[in-house]
Amino acid sequence: MRNKSINMERELNYVNEYGNISHVNLLKNAVKMLEKFDFKLARDRMKGTTKVEAYYDDPDLSIIKKGNVLRSMKNAEHDNATFFFFYKQYFNKPDKPYDLYKESRSEASESFAAFLHNLGLGIAVEKDPVLNADIKRRSVVLENESARLVIACEHVEYYKTVKLDMWENLIEIADLSMQDEELFCRVNEVLLKELPIRLIKQTKPQRGLEKYNKIKNMSNLLKPSSS
Repeated sequence: MRNKSINMERELNYVNEYGNISHVNLLKNAVKMLEKFDFKLARDRMKGTTKVEAYYDDPDLSIIKKGNVLRSMKNAEHDNATFFFFYKQYFNKPDKPYDLYKESRSEASESFAAFLHNLGLGIAVEKDPVLNADIKRRSVVLENESARLVIACEHVEYYKTVKLDMWENLIEIADLSMQDEELFCRVNEVLLKELPIRLIKQTKPQRGLEKYNKIKNMSNLLKPSSS
């Protein structure tokens, strides 16, 4: 069975550095800022989900180091929710605020092993995740004459086995139309000017592992000396 794929898309990513605005209010503010570009809601209201993601890799973290993402995802609001698997391959654009990506998704009944086999990554992915994330997500679809954007704001809590107060609020903007690059870059300029956010080029597993390692290193420093 072949994995479902989507076309190449553009994506902007931001972090609310100090977590001083909720992800819901971040989304409301972002939508308000984009009214100047004549964007209108394609749906009547925000779409909200709570999901659990797990990120996978080989022992050398080959996927994460390349800036790609192999993950499972399920809706946390339903006990019998189906796991889906995704592989997101990024094509970094150092001279642009956005990155390009392609993403493959498993079929509903497809096992993780079958999904990996179809991907043909050529590496030994471990069966246990290297990182997990609980995500509260709110999103809207905006449209104008030249673009169709999905804007999502997320409260992301990272953990391995024990939760260690590692969380952040993120904004993700996907350009589904891939037509007006200049407009997409102007959207970035307006949001950076008007909102307390910072443009980022890291993936969630990269950011989560970085936070985990900082806490782990600090914990080691605070341990009493055995001498």
